[in-house]
Amino acid sequence: MKLFLTPLLVAFLLSCGGKEPASKVLEAPTGLRTEKLSTTSLRLSWNYEGSSAEGFYVFVNEPASSYYSPEPAATLPSSARSYTFEGLKEGTLYRLGVQAFGSGESMSPLVYADFVETDVTVVPEKDDDNASEQYIKISAISATEAGIAVTYAITGLPTSNMERGLCLSTEHNPTVDDMVFPGPTGTGGTQYISSAALEYGTEYRVRAYVSSGSKVYYTSTSRISLGDEPAALTFNWTEVTGLDLPSAIKVYRTSDKLEGRAFNAWYAVADCSGSDVEFRVLNPSGTATIDKQAEDAGDCYILINGGIFGTKHIGPVVADGSLSSWRDEADAQYWGSDKKLHYVTRSVFGVDASGKPAAYYSFYEKEGVIRYYERPLATVSGEPLYKAPDSALPCAPVSWTPRQAISTGPMVLFGGNVTADLSKTSGGAWLNNFELWADDIFTGHPDRTAVGYTADGKIVLFICDGRIAESDGAYLSEVGRIMKGLGCIGAINLDGGGSTGMWARGGGHLNSLKTGSGTEEKNRPVMTTLGFFKKR
Repeated sequence: MKLFLTPLLVAFLLSCGGKEPASKVLEAPTGLRTEKLSTTSLRLSWNYEGSSAEGFYVFVNEPASSYYSPEPAATLPSSARSYTFEGLKEGTLYRLGVQAFGSGESMSPLVYADFVETDVTVVPEKDDDNASEQYIKISAISATEAGIAVTYAITGLPTSNMERGLCLSTEHNPTVDDMVFPGPTGTGGTQYISSAALEYGTEYRVRAYVSSGSKVYYTSTSRISLGDEPAALTFNWTEVTGLDLPSAIKVYRTSDKLEGRAFNAWYAVADCSGSDVEFRVLNPSGTATIDKQAEDAGDCYILINGGIFGTKHIGPVVADGSLSSWRDEADAQYWGSDKKLHYVTRSVFGVDASGKPAAYYSFYEKEGVIRYYERPLATVSGEPLYKAPDSALPCAPVSWTPRQAISTGPMVLFGGNVTADLSKTSGGAWLNNFELWADDIFTGHPDRTAVGYTADGKIVLFICDGRIAESDGAYLSEVGRIMKGLGCIGAINLDGGGSTGMWARGGGHLNSLKTGSGTEEKNRPVMTTLGFFKKR
């Protein structure tokens, strides 16, 4: 809260604000803060370090009236450190002030807080004059560049059929008729909102809510904005020539430094809207290297590795319209580091029958049943569990029927916003690890693979080498910034490390086949691959 205490302003305050000071000037109150209690009441609180005050005068001003009040609204004892102003006008801006007084008409400067407004939205009707804050209250709210976190607790309400969550607005105190983020189960803990659902440079008004029976109760309103928008990472890219590719596909490479580290990277970009090229996902019955899968396909131009290596793919895969078989409950739930099973929504990238690309969060509920969402279920290890995603949680599903799609994760770019960073919760869990990946996906900067798309519908395939002298890899948060620098508005991370590779017709395997030990070896056999093919 700003305090208007420049020397010139103090002199002005002494001459025309509050009680007329005597020759002795007391120390001024500090740390002024305001709190909205209802549509017609505001609380002013302050600190006082002085020892000579015998009491305090408090003042209230409407900006439309005289700038300073000629008379105090109340006179308080020296022990007072707050005062509640009642009977104010709904939706009106006020300035609240406090002034210390002592013996012999000695006074402090009159100190005002910033302008503050009463609530403009009526809070729900309260039973027995009990304020909503008695039932639900926010204790902490914070933001990073990739999301916001709100800690709140519910007390004194029956837990049967209870629903809770967060509501946001940019214009007024929010209700459940505005942006709603259904919360987890239980009555406490921290709820998270990904930057996938927010905009940088926008201030949001946030309230936690709880519905119990026919009533909805709200906390007071907090204001929060995302942290600074992560800057796109750009490099000097050189086109790779001598490949046997149609003009609709271009391949580039760079050896520019990444944040001062050695870095070798490649990307292929294609316009699949014409008659020459299409995007495809390969999901063979067994594992094979990308080189072998490309050669077996016969009509492949560019191929990169896809999902996590192993004998079963994690999450859904759609190849030529055929959805992969359901693995087991692990497609819907996953173990967190808290040793609890959490429902998860996994990142998925794909194209529909027309070849239009998109990225969403997916929930593979059971065999043949999958939903796609425009925001993740904000599952965080160590925090309360969520119910299974449905028609409203984490939001209403989108209508999307992919012809080709692959899930891995995490999502690194959504709606142009970088959605991965290296922040941790107070409990030590990765803040944006909503898909509960192993820690090493966040901690290291190994070889990386990613796929994304641009606003005009082009598809971008990216890889970089890591863990070798020639290239030190990329952090997950850097992958999102790199894809943004390549013009993408949506992108997901794919399997990295020993799986990373790019094969190009006429050039073979483009990136290094060295491992971290520096020895030459073929790329790890993988379950799934994706890339550009001759249009059928």
